[in-house]
Formats: sequence, structure tokens, C-alpha cells
Amino acid sequence: MESRLTDRNLIAGVMALQLNSVTPAQLIAAMQAWIHQKELPLEDLLLRQQSISAETCDFIKSIVAKHIELHGGSAAQSLASLSSVDDMVESVKDLVDPDLQASISQLVKTRMATPGTPSREASSPVPSSDASAGMPWAKLPTILIESPLDNQQPEELPARELEARESRSGVPQSGEAASKPAKSGKPRFRILKLHAKGGLGQVSLAEDCEFQREVALKELQPRFRGDPNSRARFLLEGKVTGCLEHPGIVPVYSLGSTEAGSPFYVMRFIRGDSLKEAIDRLHGANSHALSPDERRLTLNKLLRRLIDVCNAIEYSHSRGVLHRDLKPGNIMLGKYGETLVVDWGIAKTIGKKGTHEQAEEPTVTPLSGEGSSATQDGSVIGTLAFMSPEQARGEIDALGPTSDVFCLGATLYSILTGQAPYERIAREELVEAVRQCRYVPPRELAPQAPPALEAICLKAMSPVQANRYQSALELAENLELFLNDEPVAVYREPLRQRAFRWIRRHQTLATTTAGVLTATLVATLIIGVLVTRQNTILTAKNNEISKQRDRVEKDRIMLTDLSVGLLNEAEVTLAKVPDTDAYRAKLMTQSFEALALLSEAHPNDQRIAELYAKSARYSANQIMRIGQRKAAIERMQQSLDLQLRNFPRATDPRMARMLVCETYRDLGNFKRAVGQLRAAALDYDEADQWISPLILANPTDLSPRKCAANVQFGRIGLWIELDDNVRAEDFARRSVAEFLTFCQPPAGVYTDRSVAALAMAWHGWLLDELGRPAEAREVYAQSIITVKSWMKIDKSHAAIAYPYARLLHWNADGSAQSGTVTDEQLQQLAEALEHYEQLSNGSPSSVGFKGNLASAWKTRGKIYRLKSEFPEALAALERSEAILRSVPADKASGSTYDNLHKMWVERAEVYHATNRPQEAIAALKEATAALAKEAAMEPESLRSPKVRQTLEKRVAEWGKIASNDIDRSETSRAK
Repeated sequence: MESRLTDRNLIAGVMALQLNSVTPAQLIAAMQAWIHQKELPLEDLLLRQQSISAETCDFIKSIVAKHIELHGGSAAQSLASLSSVDDMVESVKDLVDPDLQASISQLVKTRMATPGTPSREASSPVPSSDASAGMPWAKLPTILIESPLDNQQPEELPARELEARESRSGVPQSGEAASKPAKSGKPRFRILKLHAKGGLGQVSLAEDCEFQREVALKELQPRFRGDPNSRARFLLEGKVTGCLEHPGIVPVYSLGSTEAGSPFYVMRFIRGDSLKEAIDRLHGANSHALSPDERRLTLNKLLRRLIDVCNAIEYSHSRGVLHRDLKPGNIMLGKYGETLVVDWGIAKTIGKKGTHEQAEEPTVTPLSGEGSSATQDGSVIGTLAFMSPEQARGEIDALGPTSDVFCLGATLYSILTGQAPYERIAREELVEAVRQCRYVPPRELAPQAPPALEAICLKAMSPVQANRYQSALELAENLELFLNDEPVAVYREPLRQRAFRWIRRHQTLATTTAGVLTATLVATLIIGVLVTRQNTILTAKNNEISKQRDRVEKDRIMLTDLSVGLLNEAEVTLAKVPDTDAYRAKLMTQSFEALALLSEAHPNDQRIAELYAKSARYSANQIMRIGQRKAAIERMQQSLDLQLRNFPRATDPRMARMLVCETYRDLGNFKRAVGQLRAAALDYDEADQWISPLILANPTDLSPRKCAANVQFGRIGLWIELDDNVRAEDFARRSVAEFLTFCQPPAGVYTDRSVAALAMAWHGWLLDELGRPAEAREVYAQSIITVKSWMKIDKSHAAIAYPYARLLHWNADGSAQSGTVTDEQLQQLAEALEHYEQLSNGSPSSVGFKGNLASAWKTRGKIYRLKSEFPEALAALERSEAILRSVPADKASGSTYDNLHKMWVERAEVYHATNRPQEAIAALKEATAALAKEAAMEPESLRSPKVRQTLEKRVAEWGKIASNDIDRSETSRAK
């Protein structure tokens, strides 16, 4: 930002104060807003915050412009000529902004260099030997430093160049005045390189020549060294940091000044990352590589670090010091377990308040002369995104330990979500949002965040100070409770979580690091123990039977609720968390096994019987998703058998009948996927028979109609495998129409929209297969618009993102099949690939997502071939092959080999187009082999034999062509 704009706004501030149009507090608020919106004039911001009227705003604009014009167009000269500028500078000097501080420093220099410029004595800038006599830095020892040029950037100046430079100050000897240089002239510290720059200071890596160690040397940036306010603030930072002796606060080794009078202090050089960098690794682009266990352990490690910070801040509060700028970037994580709070540049000494009034530690007292840099009421300094509302409002007297507690809560917010509390707020609204504490709750951004931690975070970040934790120690204690698997007072756990804790407390294998997974793995063993105990009770003494039965009943209820909790955790909560398919399957299987034991122990308990059957169905669907087809069919059949056995005594006959229908349908889908087409057709028929009575009894009841429509949707794939695309297209068209009626608000749910979108994709695909491309393009175009609108509703839920990607992909593939692809369809294919990649990365165990991703790369290869970009085509097809080869052989399906054979056919086309007949024939043979494996897995499919015949015919034709080419070549050589 040009200094001219800053000077111009300072002039506007002076004019507003002279006109008595604003108070200092209003001016400070507007300047704070300007720091974040520098493109706006100051008077516009005053108008926006309703401090001045529109007429006053226009008047200030005109007189500022006129005043600058009278000084030759120089805003700097215009500013320096104002006699009342000192009031303005006094009001805004505490605002930490490089542009603002640079303007103030330049103002001081201009006024000193201009004879007759009006000024006050108190505003004299760079202290001379007399003027600085009463300043705190005048008492600092002069220490010899060997330093590079002031204007070097980090990493720019090698150490060997610095070693050749002469020192500019000396080391005081015993008995000498502190301000005199050393006689020896040997430097105490040798600066090696500039490490980093902040708002006012800069930190260099230096060598302590006395102790032969590397240290961090912090000094003012050159542009601020002549400003008394900046110097006083810098010295306050050094003294406060040095006075706070705690393992969690960076230790200060020395405080002094150069011979030129520039203050500096030396502290430990911390090797490691900041908490911000650690948070970025937890939530960054590569975070999907972390397993759920690794993510949980990493989160717990960061929480331990935050507890260390809380303890350090509790200590500083006991010494009467507020940090006021706590954030992940000011917390350093050493390589050996150290956690250090740094950058006390805007710390404030407030004396002991609240719970710290009786603390034994002495209070840190300000330096002599510190009053010159005391924060003015109404000023706002710090980092807005992590700032408490009272600090953002400039309410200096209201600041206390709870203000730092808010910053600690905001840091916890970042750990949970990966972003600052107000990161999504527009820049022009940021200041007001912070003042009103308008942030999005953590779990709305990160649903996987533990609810108990969110509750702790929200209490620490309460808009009302009295409602926050009253000390950093209290916050630390609540974080310890969470890490120790104890309930926290601010969060009332649901029954499911209390059940989990009950299990953990009643077995010896669970540990705090194993968490829920270990506990649930032994759940079935515990149930077995309880069943054994129940049998023992039956032989107990008569006077103890009643008491023991009550105890067993409580165990039964608790364990039944636990099993239900496991089902809900796996089916609902974890469905939204990436890379949890295998974990969800394990949780559902454990719930199924636990309910099996309960059912055996309580054969007459209808609720347990129904839950047992339902858990079998849920777990069957989940293990099918990760490719365990045989086990999934057996588990689904078991669920069906249980339901049929329990149906005569069902607690809700309507719901029980719908569940039987859905289970027959799922079983039909599973059998169709493994090529058992006749058995699948029978299961679909059974599903129709079970649901028909409910539809006939009440045609307006949507739930039974949805069951029937899902069966109809399953038959689409059946007719395709039976090579009857005409009938399949009819079912697809009717499925789309039926599900669109279910999607109408307010009844529609994401599962209805998901099936409707899949039916749309099948409808378009079948129209292409039937040779009706124009109709297909029209269907795809309308479907893509509709489903894209659903994506906004369901926030990219996988159940919607998957069919949406399929629509985009199949539209491009169908166009390529007809030989014409538009730029829009190419963009759609690129978007489809992006969605497929996200889905596959989020569920690496899903064979289906990998198959779709490979198929999309095959389509891209086909399009490149049509555009005669053959190297790019082969690269895309090789990518497709690599994805398909990554599927384990025991999880490969008929669809896997279908995609593989289509990829080889497309590669053969590329080889054929580039006159490589032998490679083309070899590719067709690979395609034939893949198709043979598909046929072996789906022996009842009528589609595969026809495709295989076509391939064999093409191999024969291309073989003759290649043979003729060879004959002609040999004849040519002979001639």
C-alpha cells in the first residue's frame, strides 16, 4: 500500500477530529477497519459505521483534497503541516500496521527536516542522547553485535560475508558504564542470517560467541528504530518475555542495545514447526492419507500441546501479564516435545485479577517510561481472526484472563476445523463479525470433530466473558478430562457414548489410545461373560435371585443400546467421514455378533430379534461395498431368514413388511452383481409380492411405493445383462418419473435423489445403446441441470456426487461413441474425473468407485484418439489399466473385467490408427481374455457372448490385414 494513501487517511482523521465530528474511539475503530480494507477512504468507513453523516463525509473529502493541493499535491507535506496531527498520532499509534507505522515515522522525519513546522516537544521522534535520557532503553547495556546490512531479506546473506564485517558497538566491561562500548571490540553475538520478519521486529539466527551456541536475536526493523513508541513496545516485549520463567515460554538470554542505540534481545532459537503448520498437516490436501486411527492420535497430540500452552498462559496470568495475540502461528512445537509460546509483542501488564489475586508469584511490572506506549481505550491490536470480542471493540478495561482464554478457544477451533474461526467471513464484514462473535460452530465445518471438544471450544469462545472458563487452567483441565476418556461438564453425552464408556470401564484390554475400536472388538466377549453370569444366577440362592436378575436386566438393556449405537455410528455418522468403509464394516459386524449373543440369551425378546435381523442387513450391505460379495450374500440371506421367522410377531407389521421387501431387493441386487440372474429375478418377484398389499391398501402411502420403485430400479441392470435394452430403457424411464415425485419437497431425502439421479444416468446410457443419441443428449442435459441443483442441497454427499459424476461421464462417453464431442462435454468429463478421484480417495476400499474412475480415464483416451492425439490417448488408457490392476483379485467383479476389456479394445483402436497391427491384435486378445473372466463370473449373462463373438471376429479380420501387410513387405524387400 502506498504511503500516500496512508498519509491521506491520517489527514482525513485529523480533519474529522478538528471538526468534532468523531470521538477518538470512533476514529480508532475506523482505522482498525481500514487496516483490513485499505482500498476505502477513512471517511467512507466512518460513514459506514455511522460515526458521521453523508454531508460530513463529502465535506471531509473536499477539504482533504484542497489541503493536499495547497501543498503541491504532497500528502506527506500536507500531513506534516497540521499542528493538531499529534492528537491523531496519539490516538492511532498503538495500531499494529506496517503502512501506518511507516507513515508516522516518516511524518516525524519530515517535521524535523522542515524548519518552522508546528509540533509539540512530546512528539520529538528519534531520541538524542539528551532526549532519551529518561527512556527505558537508555539504561540498557551496549553489546557488540556483528551484523549484516539492515535491508537483507531472510536466507539472503551467507554467514561468511558477515564474518568479514566490522562490529558497530562494544561489550561493556566490569565497572564500566553500561552505555559505553567494550574495549576489546570482540562481538558477543554474530548474526548469521535473517530468519523471519513480523509486524515491528525481525528475528535473525545468530551465534553466541561466549557460549558457542546458536540463538535467536530479535531487533526492531530499521524503519521503526526511530519511533519512540515502537521502541518502548519492543522493550516491553523483551522484558515481559524475560520475566516469565516457565518451560512453555521461550527463555530470554540477554537484553541490550547496539552502540547506535537500537534495542534488541536474545533468546533461544527454536527448531521445529509452529502449531499452525501442524494443523495444516492434519487438515491439508494430503490429510486423506491418514487413517482414522492416525487422525485421532494426531488430534490427541495437538490437544496435549494446547494443554501445555494453557499451563504457560495460566502462569503468565499469575504474574499479571496478558498475551493478547495467542494463535497457532505464535505457538512453536520443538522437535523434542517442547511447546513454547512466543511473540509477546502486544502483551499487557494488568496486575493480578480474579483467580490469580492470591498467586505467590510476583507481579511483572512495566518498564519505566512504558506509559508512553500504553494502549489507548478504543484501540484494537492483535490478530482479528483469534481475538476476543471485547478486545476487538477496544474495551481495554474489560480485558482480563478470559480474553486470553477466548484466544485459546479459537486455537482449539483451528485444531478441530483446520481454519480460523472467521475465515469464511467477507473482509469488509470481519471487524463487526469479531465484535459480535459471529463464527460458525466447529462441527458445521468439520462434522467428524468430537462433540465434547466442540462444547469445550464453544464455552471458551463464549461472547460473554462470565460464561467462559475463568482461567486457562480450567480449560486445560477440561481438555485433560476429554483425553482421559472422562465426561466433561459442558457436554451431555448421548446414551450411546455412555454405553461405550461403560464397556471400556468393564474390561481390561481397552486403553485410552485404542479408543472405541478396541472396546467394540471385545464387546462380544463381554456379552458372553454376561450370558454366563446369567446362567450362574439361575442356580444362585433364592434370596439373591431377584437382585441378580435386576442387574442382568440392566446389562441387557445397556448392551442392546450399545449395539444400536454401533449401528447408528456406522450407518449414519461415519457415512459422512472419508476412508471409513472398512471401519464401518467392522463396527456393523461387531454389532451383528453382539446381537447374535443377545438373541441367543433372550430368544423371546422381539426387540432384540428385530435388531439382530436389521444389523445383519446393514452389515451385509457394508461388506458388499468393500468387495466381499460371497460373505455379503450369505449375511443378507441370514437377515432375510431372521425376518421371515420373526414376521408373525412383528411389533410393527407395516415396517416389517417393507423391510422384508427391501431385503429381497438387496439380495436380488447382490446376486445380479455376481451373475446369478435367474435367482436375482426371483428375489425381485418376491420383493414385489411382499410390498403389493401395502400399496393396494393405501395407494397414497409413499414409503411402500418407494420400496416398489427401488425394486423396479434394480430390474434395469437385470434386463441389461439379459440383453434386452428395450425393456431396460422402459424401466429406467419409469424409475426416473417415479422417483422425481418422491424428490419433491418437503418429503424428499437424499437417498431418493440419489436413486433418481442413477436412473437418469441409466436412461441416457440406454438411449445411446439403442442408437438414439439425440434423445440421449437431451436427457443428459436436463438431468445434469437437475442433479447439479441437488448437489447444493446435499453438500456433495457421496450418494449424490457419485450419480452426478456418472451423468457427466456417460454423456461424454456417449458423445464420443457417436464421434462428436463438444468442449462442454470435455469439461464435464474433467469434472467427472475430479469427483471420481475424490470418491475413490475417500473410500479406497470401494471397488465400484475405482471401476468408475478407470472407466472415465478410458473415455478420455477414446476422446484423445478421436482428436488424433495418440500419445495422450495411450497415457490415459494406461492410467485406466493401472487403476483396474490395483483391485485385489479376490475383490474383482464382473464389472472390473468388463472395464478392463473395454480399455483393451480402445487401446487396440489406438494401435490400429497408428499402424501398429501386431500390438492392436495383442490388445484385442487381452480384451478377449478379460471378457472370458467376466463371463466366468457372470455365466448367465447374455450380453458377454455377443461381445466376445464381435471381438473374435475383429481379431481374425485384423490378423488377415497384418498378414497381408507382412507379405507385401517381404515381397517388396525381395524385389
